[in-house]
Amino acid sequence: MSVSPKARFHRVAIAITAAMLAARVETSVAQGCSARFGVSVFGSSTFGSGGPGCGVAGPPAFTDDPLQIGVTPIRAVHIVELRARVNALRTRYGLGAYEWSNATLAAQQSALLVVHISELRAALRDAYVAAGRTPPEYTDPALIPEQTIAKAIHVTELRAAVVALE
Repeated sequence: MSVSPKARFHRVAIAITAAMLAARVETSVAQGCSARFGVSVFGSSTFGSGGPGCGVAGPPAFTDDPLQIGVTPIRAVHIVELRARVNALRTRYGLGAYEWSNATLAAQQSALLVVHISELRAALRDAYVAAGRTPPEYTDPALIPEQTIAKAIHVTELRAAVVALE
């Protein structure tokens, strides 16, 4: 049975989300908090905990956060995490999931291209507009395929824009 690229992407996103939730629960319990976590089928997440010194937390942290510009290479996981969170925002604001041109990115197997950054920017811009907010501005606003190199600053700016809308 053949699995579509979109289905493979969603499986990867679900696996990453599950791993991040498990880490959050483990940390919360280790701190003596009673954990309450939930993920809806629509992509929104709720995180919370009860007990002294336990507050409501936001979505899980990004991998390699913060990226060190010029040091940390952009990896597939950075793009996959952004895609999952951007699609969750799109869902929150009444938009459908974005159709990524390379729906499946695997570590060590996929070249990270400026098209991935451009698509994330476009998908996030739509969410900002749907939310009634002004879309963010970026370093290197015009990304040219086969000329512009995807950089850590591009991922860092996207992460900041996602967090600002969450």
